[in-house]
Amino acid sequence: MKNTNSRLVIPILMGFIIGVLLLASCTPETEKNTMPNETQVKLAYQQAAEAYGWFDMTTMPTDDSDSKDYNGTAYYRVKHETIKTYADLKNHLQNLFTDDIVNKLLDQSDASMHYVDIDGALYAVQADRGTDIYKGDETHQIIYENDKKIIYRVEVEVIDPDTQKAVDKETHDFIYENLNGKWVFSKFYLVR
Repeated sequence: MKNTNSRLVIPILMGFIIGVLLLASCTPETEKNTMPNETQVKLAYQQAAEAYGWFDMTTMPTDDSDSKDYNGTAYYRVKHETIKTYADLKNHLQNLFTDDIVNKLLDQSDASMHYVDIDGALYAVQADRGTDIYKGDETHQIIYENDKKIIYRVEVEVIDPDTQKAVDKETHDFIYENLNGKWVFSKFYLVR
């Protein structure tokens, strides 16, 4: 009888361990895989517009007292709380956009690189173009297409240069979707 009980203990113990492991593997989806609420989508749009603007409209904040020469151009050290290197910048962009958009933003010839690492720190060429002065007020709308795709719609007034009054509207639809378990913009540009 003693021999029979010891033979039962091992299979029961193994069954218990397998059951615990199966339960542990049934964790809920990660936060990135869940459908973002409107506040999260608006924040993602704001962060994406800011980051895209660092390439298309302005430069990240820089320290004017810390400049280095790179390929005959003055670069200034970037001042940002979390983005300290080129790798940090690329990672930040990859958390907002698809690889296609990130590559488009970062793909610049050596002579025209907007951002570079110098001595282990991120430096930038200061360049600003300003915004389109013929664009007026914006309205924003979030459209949930399905559980993997959201349309972030921005309508912008078009201002007549002579009257300084709104004469038309432009509609811009930005695609925010869950790709490979991560919510990113797959279509994005600045509306101004």
